Formats: sequence, structure tokens, C-alpha cells
Amino acid sequence: MVRKNFLIFLSISIILIFLIVNLFYSLVSQNFSTILVIVVYILTSYSLLKLRCGLTFVYLSYLILAHAGIPIIDLLLEDPLRDLDVNTNWYFTSYREKAVLISYIFITSICFFAMLINLFKKRTLSNKTDINFKGDNKWIFTGELLIIIFFIYLVYLFTTGKLPLFGTYQNYFSALSNLNFYQRGIFLYAVGITMILSNIFNMKNNKKSIFIIFLPGILLLLTGNRGEIFYPLLAGMGVLITRGLKINYKLILVVVIVFFIVIPSVKEIRNMDSNQTLEEVNLSIIDPFVQIGYTLRPHVYTVGWIENGEEFIFGESFLVPVQRGLSNFIPFMPPIEYEGKPYSFRDRLPTMGYSIVAETYYNFGIIGSFIISPLLVFFLTYLGDRPKNFLILTLITGITTVLINNIRNAFAFVPGQIIIIIGLLGMIVLLNLLLSKNKKVYIK
Repeated sequence: MVRKNFLIFLSISIILIFLIVNLFYSLVSQNFSTILVIVVYILTSYSLLKLRCGLTFVYLSYLILAHAGIPIIDLLLEDPLRDLDVNTNWYFTSYREKAVLISYIFITSICFFAMLINLFKKRTLSNKTDINFKGDNKWIFTGELLIIIFFIYLVYLFTTGKLPLFGTYQNYFSALSNLNFYQRGIFLYAVGITMILSNIFNMKNNKKSIFIIFLPGILLLLTGNRGEIFYPLLAGMGVLITRGLKINYKLILVVVIVFFIVIPSVKEIRNMDSNQTLEEVNLSIIDPFVQIGYTLRPHVYTVGWIENGEEFIFGESFLVPVQRGLSNFIPFMPPIEYEGKPYSFRDRLPTMGYSIVAETYYNFGIIGSFIISPLLVFFLTYLGDRPKNFLILTLITGITTVLINNIRNAFAFVPGQIIIIIGLLGMIVLLNLLLSKNKKVYIK
């Protein structure tokens, strides 16, 4: 396996160098570069799955779908966006091929650093966090409690009419502006999912926990939501692979159904009007690639900003959220405002989301791929896929959900959510210690 990993690492290194050279000299077409990055993904995924690096695998898989989904379909179709009823001019600008290539360099650098760690840092398969062993009950109980609270909250919103269960996604989205707790509830739901899947054992004996996870999930799917469910489930699938879950035909079938049926179906439900029926819904095999791959759009616009004379911001958009968080605790430190700033991506690209690749490039240029990628790989591969105990595994899996969400959004929310996860787990550990201490005193 070591020899195979070395050959994979060597192949990825050569392809990475070639992609960088191609960025400056345009040696090959976009389609050829797409084939290369698919080869890189397949080789890296083979190694990651063999070594049970599940968190790295799911992050990489979603990253490539988000930034190479449309170019992959472009290999088969002349115009993969022709049937969309939205503006697709961005895909035909002169910046698109450069944006795609920058994405491929970022993806390949993730693979490069992941293989580098696996090559020189032996992956010891610890029984301490294996799927056949149960984690701490307090994490499973807390996860179930968080999800049940959010489910009751959802039912309250739907039954009181504050949130429409049926109707267009636009109506649903408009209603959210009056619900301050909703986003916090969604976040706690995601944390609850990762707490449960990081600690349960023998999936067949934990049907209750699985049922609780899907209670709010079904309601959210009916409203046309996908990310709120799939981000934590992706992280959950990753941690199960890290813990030794075997990938068999049943798991593959579930992934295929979700990717090719559930994801495009949810999108169609979001866009249905009151006059349409389910019989009028048209699904295509390319729909999920295009829908997830639309993350490429803000990246193309970002490359256009730089090409038209804007300067790199050298880490500002990564530091400002940290400063804003610290301003809540440090006296006389006013938070930096986003309004009117070049890194106010929500104002500059309304309703588009954003992209970790775009934000990295806007901050540091192509060098950013070799600044952000090793940090991500260190966290996911070195820490997350080599857990020392269930506490670390639960913590890293929860944060992985945030990082997967960040693939299609700006970094602004990431520090705050990470602090909340750390604080929540810290309070539970402290409470557990206090209860244990009081119990010992009572027994004496």
C-alpha cells in the first residue's frame, strides 16, 4: 500500500505542476484539464477510502462536484446549461476557463497534501473510535435532544403558519426573515446529527437515533431545503467511513438515489408553482451536477474582478469575521463593518452564495491554494481522520459540517459556528464532570 500511495502521490504531483503551467501558458483545453482532475480525484479517493480517511473523502467529493460539476457535464454535452431558466451568460465569459483551472489547482492541491500526510504519517486504525464500539452516551443523548427540540420548533412554525410547509421556495425563504431563531435551530440540528453519528455503533441497533435524525429532515425536504440536511449527513457519512463503515452496494445505492433523484427532485419542488402537478416535474441525470456545480458562478465573477483591475485583499475576508467575533469580548473594539467593502460578497453577489475557492483566490491569488489547502488537510486528514478519542472525533466532525457548508458560501460564518461548537461541547463536558462529582459526594 505504501508503494501504491507513493505512485499516486507522484502522479498527483506531476498533474499539479502541469495544471499550474497550463494556467499561465494555456497548453490544453478545459476538457483535457477536467479529465486530469477526475483522474486525480479517483486516485486520491482510492487511497483515502483504503486508509479510512472518510472526512477528507467527503469534503473532497463535495468540493469537486461544486466546482467541476458543470465542466464534467461539458465533456458530454455541448451546452449543459441550455435548459435552465436563469441567466447563464457567466459560463460563456472569457474568465470561465481560468476560473475552472484555478478550481482544479485548488482541488489537486487538497489531494496533494492529503497524500503527503498519508505517505509520511502512518494512519493507525484505532479501535478506540471504531464503528463496533460505542462512544459516550452523553453525546448521543445531547444530539437527540437538540434534534427533538428543533423538530418541535419546526412543527410549531408550520402549524401556526409562520413558516409555509407547502408552496414555493420563495415564500418559504421570505418567511425566514421574521424568524431569528431558525438559523440557530438549523445549526443545532446539524450539530446534533454529527454528535449521534460520531458515537453510535452497529447502525442496525440504533434505529431510534436514525429515526430522530430524519424527523426534521423530511419536513425540510418538503419545503425544498437540501443543504441544511445534506451538509451534516455528508460529514456524518465521512465520520462513519473513518470509523470503519464498510462501503457496500446498499450504501452506494443510497448515495445514487440521493444524488440523482432526491437532490434534483427537491430543486423541482422548490420551483413549482401552485398550478403545477408532480406529473409535470422533469428530472434529468445531469441536474445534480449542474445544480451543485453552480458554485462555479461566483468564482467566475471573482476572477473577473481581478482581471478587471481589482487587487488581492491578502486575507482580509478571513480575518474580519475573527475580529468581529473578538469585538464581542474585547472592550472598546468596534466590529469592522462589511458595508461598502470589497469583501462584502453577499452585497456584491446577492443570492449566489460564494465559494471557498473564489475567496481563497480573491485573497491570495493562485498562491492561496497552497496556503488554505494544507490548513484544511491538516484539520481533516491529520486531526479528523486520526482521532484519539470520541470527544475529538465529535468535535472535528461537527466542524467538518461547517467546512462543507463553506464550500458554497463565504467564510464569514465559519469562526462563529466553530466557537459555538467548541463552547457547546465544552459546557457538556463540564456539566458531566460536575454531575459525576456530585454523584460521588452523594454516594459518600
